[in-house]
Amino acid sequence: MPASGKAVLYIDDSADDLFLFQKAAAQAAVSFALQLLDSGKEGLNYLQGAGKYSKSPLPDFILLDLKMPVPDGLSVLRWIRSQSNFSQITICIFTSSFQHEDIQETYARGANCFVTKPAAFDRLIAIATAIDQFLTSSRIAVLKELPEFRR
Repeated sequence: MPASGKAVLYIDDSADDLFLFQKAAAQAAVSFALQLLDSGKEGLNYLQGAGKYSKSPLPDFILLDLKMPVPDGLSVLRWIRSQSNFSQITICIFTSSFQHEDIQETYARGANCFVTKPAAFDRLIAIATAIDQFLTSSRIAVLKELPEFRR
């Protein structure tokens, strides 16, 4: 566990997006541990402590892609928010969607924030930095100040 003792779980079916965020987090020299999972199913297995995840720490923050094969991000979000022991985990939808319906539905289902994936790598570094700042300060405002944040 890193110096901050905080863990971020990033669930996305895009290997490229996972790789780029891992590189951005490394370049930003974040203080959180980053766990990458490539499907909603793996995310649910991780959170349930199933199989190889039986000793994995619960994350403090989840980055969750919306547009994945079954279960999609919305289904994963619904499941997480139905579990009372996960109520303190911050969930940030991290997707390429700009659709108002997606934004509204994810907030209605319990997401804490909605951030669109940037096209530029330096913006990805800024997002990793903002997540790190949030985890050390618990101030959601650092995420809401991102240009990629959606209400």
